[in-house]
Amino acid sequence: MKKAKSFVFMLLLGVFALLSACSSTSSAGQAGETGPKPQAEGSQPSAAPETIVVGATTTGAPFTFLNTKTNEIDGVMVDMANKIAEHIGAKAEIKQTKFSALIPSLQSGKINIISAGMLMTAEKKEVIDFSEPVYQYGEGLVVAAGNESIKSFDDLKGKKVGAQEGTVFLKGVQQEKDITVTSYKSIADMIVELKNGRIDAFLADQPVMVHMIRENKDLGVQLVDGYQAKWPGDVGIGVPKGADELREKINKAIETMKSQGEIDSILKKWGL
Repeated sequence: MKKAKSFVFMLLLGVFALLSACSSTSSAGQAGETGPKPQAEGSQPSAAPETIVVGATTTGAPFTFLNTKTNEIDGVMVDMANKIAEHIGAKAEIKQTKFSALIPSLQSGKINIISAGMLMTAEKKEVIDFSEPVYQYGEGLVVAAGNESIKSFDDLKGKKVGAQEGTVFLKGVQQEKDITVTSYKSIADMIVELKNGRIDAFLADQPVMVHMIRENKDLGVQLVDGYQAKWPGDVGIGVPKGADELREKINKAIETMKSQGEIDSILKKWGL
C-alpha cells in the first residue's frame, strides 16, 4: 500500500514538473511574439535598415502636411524620403511628429531620420547631422493684398513687422534698430494681425507662403514680388550624430536623384 501511494505521489510530481516546463516555454514564446523591441534610447540605426522611420510634421505645407483626402502625411519632403529609401533598398515609414519633437525623437531613437522643411542651422548641427542639401529657401516678405508701398526690406524701416517664433528670420530682423518687431506662434496669427492692421508686414517661409496663397485665393495677403531673402538656408535630411554610414547612403541617393532629375521633378510637382 505504501509503495502504491509513493508511486502515485512521484507520478503527480512528474506531471506538475512537466506542466511547469510547458508553461515557462509558452510564456517565453508569447514574449517573443510581441514584435520587435523598440530602439534603445541613444542607440544609432543600422547602416541599411529595411524600414526607415521618418519623422515628419503635419503643419509645414508644402514640405510636410496632412492630406485630408488620404488622411496621410504628404508633401515635398515625404516624396524625398520615399525616393531616398527606394534608392537605398529600404521602405520609408512616415511617423507624424511635432516640429518641436523632431530632434528629441531622432536623438532618442524613436525615428531614424528627419525629413521636413528644417533649415540646417549651426545650432541644429551641434546636436544632429544632416545630409547634403536637397533644397534652399529663405524668408518671404508678406503684405496685405494690394499694398504697393513696401517693395523691399529697406521699406520696413519705421514699420511694425511680424516674424514667427523659433525662426532665423525673427532673430535676424530683431537686430534691425529701425523696425518694430513682434513674434508670433504661427503664420495664421500673423495673417490675422496683418489684415487687422496691427502690423505692416511679416516674414515667413517663402515656399510655405507660396503654397498658402496658391491654395487660398481669398487669403487677403500677397508676397512682395522680387524680394530677395536676407536669411536663406539649406534643407537636408536629419540623421543622428554618429550615423555616418546611413548618412553616406542617403548622400549617395541624393546625388543619384539630382543627376537623374528626380529632385527637380519633386519640386516641380509641388510648385517650387
